[in-house]
Amino acid sequence: MKRLDDLGRRIERIALAPGDVRAPFTRLARLVLRRFGWRPVFRVASMQALVEAMERGPLAGQETGPDAWRKELAAALKELDDNVVAGERACVLEGGLAVASSSWLRRLYEVVTRVARVAQAPRGAAAVAIDPIMLVPPLVVTPPALDAAGAAAEGARPIEEPVDKGAARLVDLQLAAIDHLIDAAREEPEFLDRRRRLLEAARQMLLDSAAAMPLDPGGVEKRRRWIAEHIVRIDRLQGAGIDPAVSLRHQAQRAVAAGDRRRLHAALVAMNAHALSLGDAATAGRSADALSIIAPAPMHAERHRQRSLERSQRELLGEEVVREVQSAAARGRAALRPPVTAEDRE
Repeated sequence: MKRLDDLGRRIERIALAPGDVRAPFTRLARLVLRRFGWRPVFRVASMQALVEAMERGPLAGQETGPDAWRKELAAALKELDDNVVAGERACVLEGGLAVASSSWLRRLYEVVTRVARVAQAPRGAAAVAIDPIMLVPPLVVTPPALDAAGAAAEGARPIEEPVDKGAARLVDLQLAAIDHLIDAAREEPEFLDRRRRLLEAARQMLLDSAAAMPLDPGGVEKRRRWIAEHIVRIDRLQGAGIDPAVSLRHQAQRAVAAGDRRRLHAALVAMNAHALSLGDAATAGRSADALSIIAPAPMHAERHRQRSLERSQRELLGEEVVREVQSAAARGRAALRPPVTAEDRE
């Protein structure tokens, strides 16, 4: 799409050459905008609605008609355009956009481009998932909450203004590095060990930054939860027999040669999930075809998923630990259950 290509070039200019950004109206009105303290505002509501529409309906309008996502995609494209305009205004007024924000704009562009490509794909094309972490706005330092009298609320941490632009730049780079580590982990294709190290580094930097600065708690929690879920996913694959230090593709080939169906299934699941999250339709299609041969989709998918989780728990923790946890949970539920009265018996 010509419009998407143009947006991609504008985002690249914001990130690499902010001095070359052309925004004539903003240049004319920059004195007024500065006087009123204008700040860039970015939105993702339409993109979130687009991702939700993808999850609800089949891809490429296979069953819901050719206009399946046309409305949501057009709204997301308009929203991306508005976000790029806000970034260009920031370049004109402030000399540039924060590294974390420009990287985030690039991720939004990738999301819209991927959905547009899938929507135009031929009937029967492989499904492609959008990782929700791509839509999470960049981390920002939040001001302390104020009470009705305008004083900082008790427990709120004041923001220490950096003494110079260099200090502000360092804070910007530190916050951007967290998302760069998450992106690197998300894009690591073969080695689970390297993916885990990137995730652990991102988590450590996230926790250190949140302890040192008053960051937006919602953004911190979404990243923390995403990192934890993906580390657990790696642990589950390792429990299923995957060696995290060996390439997934090589392990799949060895499993085929050895007739190890269980390890082959685990390697294909890992490869398929990674291909879907990156929009690699070719790899996703091939791995899905292989999975359909060795492990056809069960009739009761939710029950199958629950059994898979229980099996992973036993593999990671052992039968005894799982039994003790289940017993403790049962005792806790029983203790919280309200007592049965005479009226209830009647």
